[in-house]
Amino acid sequence: MKALGLMLLLGAAVAAGFAASGTLTGRAARIRLERQFLQAMCSTLRSKLPPVSELLCDLAGQAAFEPLGFLQEAAARSAAFPDCWVQAVRHDRALAASEREVLLTAGEILGSMPLAEQLSALSLCSERLAALQADAERCAHEKGGLCRSMGVFGGLFFVILLL
Repeated sequence: MKALGLMLLLGAAVAAGFAASGTLTGRAARIRLERQFLQAMCSTLRSKLPPVSELLCDLAGQAAFEPLGFLQEAAARSAAFPDCWVQAVRHDRALAASEREVLLTAGEILGSMPLAEQLSALSLCSERLAALQADAERCAHEKGGLCRSMGVFGGLFFVILLL
């Protein structure tokens, strides 16, 4: 019975380490998706120039962007743009403060200036997200292995301590 408990403890510690590593990797993937969203927004604006509410609804309807909670929430209340955007971005707990800042800036840009200026400003937002993505990927690469190792070695430490 004791051996089973020790194995469960080791398994839980290893799982916690891998979960922490997955969180770091997931952040980088989410930022990549946010960049793709901004790029899709620019493409749609160039080709169709739809009203902002229609733009949000079209992009929110694409399967690739379903994981972006702020987009789904903003699209559901897109008639109240830009207030719905601000509230959706501020209430999305998955976003880090730096991501939130970039997305709030993108919301301020939409529909508030001529098309060429909107596209230029959205491109700058995309570049800022690219820098955040590179940082998140570097962090996931550097710290992901550390998290996994700490899970394994932490679990082994407790197993040895309890023997």
